[in-house]
Formats: sequence, C-alpha cells, structure tokens
Amino acid sequence: MRDQGLPKPTDDGTTFLVTESRGKEDGLPFITLNHNSTLKGVVLYYPEQNDSAEPAPYPWAIAMRGKNPAVLAVELLNPYNGIDASQNERHLIRDVQGQPLRRGVYVDSIYDIGRMRMSISTRGGA
Repeated sequence: MRDQGLPKPTDDGTTFLVTESRGKEDGLPFITLNHNSTLKGVVLYYPEQNDSAEPAPYPWAIAMRGKNPAVLAVELLNPYNGIDASQNERHLIRDVQGQPLRRGVYVDSIYDIGRMRMSISTRGGA
C-alpha cells in the first residue's frame, strides 16, 4: 500500500471525496471556477480509483473559466483529469501538487496572461 503508516487524505483538513460522473470523461467538471473565484487549501481525492486496475475515466476535477480564476495550495490525489485552464483570462495556478492519471493541466484559448507554478506527476499520461 502506498504511503503506509502516513495519515489518509480524510484524516484532517478539507478533503472532497469525488465519486460523481465515474466513467463519463465528457461530464461536467467537479468544480468550476468563474469570475474572481478561488479554490484554496483543499484536497480532491478519488477514492474509487483502484491502483491495481486501469484508471476509471472522470471529467476534469477543476475547470477555470471567466476572468481571474485561481487555484492555490490544492492537492489533486488521483483524478483522471486535473485542471482545465482554458477559456479564461488571467488564471493563476500556484502550489498545486498531485498525481492526475491522464492529464494534469490543459491550457488553451487564454485571452490574457495566465500564471502557473506547480508540481504535477502523471502515471503514464501526458
């Protein structure tokens, strides 16, 4: 078992246990940030992902839309797709870490300068 003996994601702090839309990669993102909104200091964890099986598809964990959306100090534990940072202006992604199973961060159609600083590792994905 990975990280044996260490606290589980649900032991303390704010953890979202994401189970909605399993098998529906084209479904709605778990969280959508619009104008001037921020997601900060939380963990998004997908408890139904099985380490010994093919990853189950899910929609994006986070979608950033509108003007000035921000994702700060967030941990993405095993989402299929991490952050969709397309179709926005002046996004900020900082101090994000995790292990997306297919895509970490997707950036496209940015209408003004976006900023990113993070640590993302993937398991066999791009």
